[in-house]
Amino acid sequence: MIAALIVLMAQTSIVSVNRLIVGECAGKVWTDKPGRRHLGKELEWRQVLANGLGTPETFKLVQGGGSFPDHVYLGENVTDIDLGPTFRVRVAGSKPKTPKLVALNPRDRALLDFVRFYVRSKGITNPKVVIDQALAVDLDRDGMKEVLISARSRTNPTIESKDDYCVALLRARVGQAMKTIELGYYSNYRQQYGPFESEFVGFADYDGDGTFEFVHAVKDPWGELYGVYRVRRGRLVKLSEVGEGD
Repeated sequence: MIAALIVLMAQTSIVSVNRLIVGECAGKVWTDKPGRRHLGKELEWRQVLANGLGTPETFKLVQGGGSFPDHVYLGENVTDIDLGPTFRVRVAGSKPKTPKLVALNPRDRALLDFVRFYVRSKGITNPKVVIDQALAVDLDRDGMKEVLISARSRTNPTIESKDDYCVALLRARVGQAMKTIELGYYSNYRQQYGPFESEFVGFADYDGDGTFEFVHAVKDPWGELYGVYRVRRGRLVKLSEVGEGD
């Protein structure tokens, strides 16, 4: 009986970026093909912003077509289809909590040197560094902020240059030491492979477990890939992932 009540009380969320459904969770359970049982239903959605939740909006979920029949999307009337710093979440029950984000200076010498040192370890001798995002946020709510960095070699990379790259990194504390965790590293671009853009697009406690999840997006000229992650005891855990394009 108690277990049944816990199931009934579990927070249920459907998370989407732009039009694409990224994941659905009920408590701690995340599904691979989210939203399918909600097709055709009107659902209330909110944009999750850095400073909290936006105004509720109503959409219907629709079935994908063409090359992506297994995907589930928000209705065709959704206009924010470009990759941006917001995402949408539908929550049954209590509203999701959002963390306090601290934007770090992308020109900070220590951050630039940190990325430069990391990229050198990947084989690029003298990398240029442009930091697109540098955020400090307490994801696991242990009182210590993790640092998320998205960086590139330049704002207009090409597929011809072997020195161009894109990287997303997480700095998290494990015990008394800091650990660097790679979310993605892309280089040696060639035709049909890059250049890439990387972005952290949203933070919230979707499933009500007390820790904050985040959505990381990778975009190239032929498609996008979105992943939902959490940090637990210094480990990066991927909860859900979906993408579209070539």
